[in-house]
This record gives sequence, C-alpha cells and structure tokens, in this order.
Amino acid sequence: MGVGYQLVNWSRRERISFAHLPVNTRREICGNPVSASIVAWYLATRQGDEVQFVPDQGEWPFPHGSFEEALTYIDVTDLVIQELIGAQILRDDGIEWADTDEPDAVYIRAIKNIWMDGEP
Repeated sequence: MGVGYQLVNWSRRERISFAHLPVNTRREICGNPVSASIVAWYLATRQGDEVQFVPDQGEWPFPHGSFEEALTYIDVTDLVIQELIGAQILRDDGIEWADTDEPDAVYIRAIKNIWMDGEP
C-alpha cells in the first residue's frame, strides 16, 4: 500500500483526513472526484492559510510541528463535505459499505460529485 496523505492547515490547526472516503494515496485523492472537490474547495475558501499535504510516512513538509501534532488538529472533512453539499457540488447518498463487525466505526460513505451531472 502506498503512502497515505492528509491535508493539514497549520494556520487554523485543521486537517482533512478523508475519513470514511475511499481514498488514501495522492493518486486516489487526485483521481476521485469527491476528494478532489474537497481539496479544491478547501484551498479556495481558505486562501492565505499555510496548507500542505502531509504524508503518514516520510518527511514532514512544514518547518515546524510534527505529524503526531497534526493528528490532534480538528478533522474538518465532514464540515467541508457539508459546505460542498450546500453549494450543490456533492450529494450524500448514505453508506456505501460497512464492516459487519464494526459498522459504526469502519465504513465508506457514498458521497457523489453531482456538479457536472447537473443533478439537484
């Protein structure tokens, strides 16, 4: 499995973990229309912030802090998804998959990018 990434905003002490989305690597994040929309929206609405993709392995990209510290930042993945739903870019279709042993903790959300489809 490849290196996993989170989007970390040092200025606001926030992060996008992509929790419960079917993405983890750079390629998956960029290639998935939902996660690509999340990143674009986040960067466009928080201009001027110090934001970097941070790998779960390897070199820390900021001149300060650490990956462990970033894990304590508030995860705004759900907040940004809600912003995009409000902007009629994404739609939440519930749960796509859930683990039979831990369905409340281990699941993948069924989020769809509807902007290009012209769906309401």
